[in-house]
Amino acid sequence: SDRAARQSARLRLKAEGLEASGVVARDTVLDLTASGFTASDPMSAALEIRGDIRGIEAAGASIDRFDVSAKGPLSALAVEVTGTGSAGEPFDIEMAALIGTVDGITGRVERLAARFGAATASLDTPARFSLGPDGTTVAMPGLTVLGAAVAADLSLADTVDGRLSLSGLDLRRVTGFVPDAPPLEGSISSTLTLSGAATD
Repeated sequence: SDRAARQSARLRLKAEGLEASGVVARDTVLDLTASGFTASDPMSAALEIRGDIRGIEAAGASIDRFDVSAKGPLSALAVEVTGTGSAGEPFDIEMAALIGTVDGITGRVERLAARFGAATASLDTPARFSLGPDGTTVAMPGLTVLGAAVAADLSLADTVDGRLSLSGLDLRRVTGFVPDAPPLEGSISSTLTLSGAATD
């Protein structure tokens, strides 16, 4: 039947000089292709998305290039993001994740690397997260920020349970981010344990 026939659709958007709420994007290109779906089950589509944005200006920050791509079914969408720009200091970011959007949102961040001036952050071990009717969870066993090890294991629903830890933060690396701060020596390690009822 026609309803059972597999279908495909494609959307291509190209814009120049977009401006809204103080945000300006010089060049924007978006390509979206959906294939293999039926009229009775549009969620079965395999997606291929590519967005390229150049020359974004907003709130004193500029993004020279921001690229995003996503490919796969909604249950396992492979997403990659890269971007470069400046906000007082030059920055860049690179991220790759596998995201599912069935019965909520689940994800596994495979790669994350970011730089802001001399500060860096990188994901050493894949991180997982979920958002759904039963609550939100985050499991991030290994993130390095300013040379320090950061880890998180959180669950938020009717109750809040989790643990955040910071190990080996060199205070000399922090001084440069605090205007007029006196020179600091030493390092910080800390653990925060959360437990209790979630309230509005």
